[in-house]
Amino acid sequence: MLSRENHIHFLFIGFGAKEVWLRKNVQEYGLKNVTVLPLQPRSDLNWSLNACDLAVISFVKGMSGVSVPCRMYNIMSVGKPILAVSDIASELSQVVEEENIGWVVKPEMPDLIAKAVMEGNKSRELLSQMSVRARKLSIEKYSLSASNHKYKILVDSVKLNNKSLLQSFQ
Repeated sequence: MLSRENHIHFLFIGFGAKEVWLRKNVQEYGLKNVTVLPLQPRSDLNWSLNACDLAVISFVKGMSGVSVPCRMYNIMSVGKPILAVSDIASELSQVVEEENIGWVVKPEMPDLIAKAVMEGNKSRELLSQMSVRARKLSIEKYSLSASNHKYKILVDSVKLNNKSLLQSFQ
């Protein structure tokens, strides 16, 4: 569906369970708007993360509750919207949907994936708004300082509860 969209280019960087399948299909179908690159040096991470307008994080069906991909946080940190191809119950999908930082499509729904890509491509303003929200979310909710603040609140709460518990036994 998107193979004829010359203004849309897919860039896959790194490796994964479907890498062999992906490379085979790119060659077999002669996809001109797809580039597959090997894992890049960590020193180029900023370049890799900023090489897109919309980042795709894809899980196979049935992966909800199994893991949260760390790349979600990296992508948000550079202010990129996310197309989450994952079960609706996954934390990835919940974050993307609740925070309105992209699209969520169930796995094995290629027409809906293409529709989301086309929607993002047509509305640069929408992508821009999602980008701002993603970056803000990464700072306010997932940054080191935000996490440290949450841990401090938790530890203080435990201390307070333990003190109250000890006093009730005296």
